Amino acid sequence: MNFLLILLNLFLSSCLNTSTFTVPIDTRADVSSNNIVFSSSTQSFLRFHHALEKSDKVKIKISDNYLDFYLDGYKIQNIFFEDLIPRLPYILSGAADSFDLLNLRIMEYNRRGIAYARGPLTSIGYFSSNQFDDTPWFTKKDYELQPNPNYTPLRMSVTNNCLFPGLWEISANDQSGNLFHGWFNFPKETYYKIVAEKIDLQWMRLKKDLHGIHPLHSSDQKNYVRKYLLQCN
Repeated sequence: MNFLLILLNLFLSSCLNTSTFTVPIDTRADVSSNNIVFSSSTQSFLRFHHALEKSDKVKIKISDNYLDFYLDGYKIQNIFFEDLIPRLPYILSGAADSFDLLNLRIMEYNRRGIAYARGPLTSIGYFSSNQFDDTPWFTKKDYELQPNPNYTPLRMSVTNNCLFPGLWEISANDQSGNLFHGWFNFPKETYYKIVAEKIDLQWMRLKKDLHGIHPLHSSDQKNYVRKYLLQCN
């Protein structure tokens, strides 16, 4: 009986505080119509050829303190949420005042991103795929290489505030550079609630304060990314 109760508690705890969202991801926001990349980052030979380029959506799973992201055939798991959200550099001694909210707003403008290695790993974030292939290309003819769309990246990255608050990115790299880059908008209501919970602040007040710096809509996403990258190059 005790064993059954333990199993039941484990099952119930795994069901609590878990939510899943699916949002569009734009993999061409930094690319012109003739496949010129606006970013000055080094681009891999596999860019535009990798299977990840077919992704048009990303599934986000939130459970307790962790985030998981799912794209076509790829998973980035065990991401510690607090590593990617704004946090005050001090402990609140009471109710947050305007000074605290100003600091939080400043922290929200900071870019926060982490690169993850292949997994599975037990205690830290990692990415995995339904297939592992370490061959980036094949020899098609003499002096002609054929990209391998199923090559497994060396690392994948998740970034909060990619160019603008509210705009997130997922990217993948091999030894030479960037082979995949996609942008998406994290669900705002969920984001406000989680940030508020982590810093012990009423979420409605947080929403009121941060909402003004999250005006970017999906329809404006691509134009904004291109405009920003052109200004930086």
